[in-house]
Amino acid sequence: MRWLIQKLRNFQQGRSSTTSRCTRARAPQDIDNRVDECNERLLRAVNITKGTEVASRVEWAGTSETRRRGLLGRGHLDPDEGIYIVPTQWIHMFGMRFPIDVAFLASDGRVLFVHHGLKPNRLSRLVWRAEGALEIAAGMLKTTNTTVGDVIEFR
Repeated sequence: MRWLIQKLRNFQQGRSSTTSRCTRARAPQDIDNRVDECNERLLRAVNITKGTEVASRVEWAGTSETRRRGLLGRGHLDPDEGIYIVPTQWIHMFGMRFPIDVAFLASDGRVLFVHHGLKPNRLSRLVWRAEGALEIAAGMLKTTNTTVGDVIEFR
């Protein structure tokens, strides 16, 4: 997982700081080509323990700007959308308009803690060993049966 984080950070350093919100992504062939029409990085989050796809359009938030923005300003998340905020060990929901599910992941992709339906204007639990937080539409972690101990891989 560390090689993926480094590869995505290198990609984002050469990217414009202004990004727009896009809804359609091309079918990627490999990690270097996973860019949608608006030049945003989109990944798939797959629970390899259970063999289920957690989200098919996950934005990578690995810069200070993208981590700070997160999901703020959005009115909702589609069931297949999400954002992976890295590095972080906790998140806040101040200014959010809708609840989300959050899975805190270790550096190897193992799920350390899960919040189901974290509501606006709340704080998540601090997860000391977490490397990042996968934020997806409320109810999707239960739908995909993702629990603590599962391994999530980004493709």
